[in-house]
Amino acid sequence: MNFPNPFRSQSSWGRLVEASIDYAERLGDRQVGAEHLLLAVLDDPTGATRRAFAAAGADPTAVEDAIRWSHANALRAIGIEPVPEAALDVGGRPGKHRRSDFGESCRQVIGTAATRAKLAGVGSIDLHMLDAIGDLREGTAARALRELGLGPGALHAAVLDELAAASRAA
Repeated sequence: MNFPNPFRSQSSWGRLVEASIDYAERLGDRQVGAEHLLLAVLDDPTGATRRAFAAAGADPTAVEDAIRWSHANALRAIGIEPVPEAALDVGGRPGKHRRSDFGESCRQVIGTAATRAKLAGVGSIDLHMLDAIGDLREGTAARALRELGLGPGALHAAVLDELAAASRAA
């Protein structure tokens, strides 16, 4: 049996990859993590991921601040005082990101989302990625979601509702 390939649509996949790289660079990170994917999926042009995020009880516009808070607290936890953002010289894009530039949390989310999308046989890869990010228990993305009041699995029901609505509309 052949399953549909959720990554066949290069526009969705390309948009997510490029946006997550851009977010990583904007936040001064050398490696793309699940937190950058989270910001990228919330840019979903259909608005479905933002609706699901809001339905789960969190403000999508607060995510970037929650990620910055999580980064700063992680540094403080190991005795490093974060440098004010204005003092950082992020510079231009150093070059294309290779597979190794995508951190473990990012690769985990992509793998989980691909599996879920294949099993569902339908739906936006953005929603499946949001669902997979919502299941994380560790890392920057998980801490940021907890800061916004969303524990592991909190996004699942909202994502399923959005997928069902999209299926009915199709």
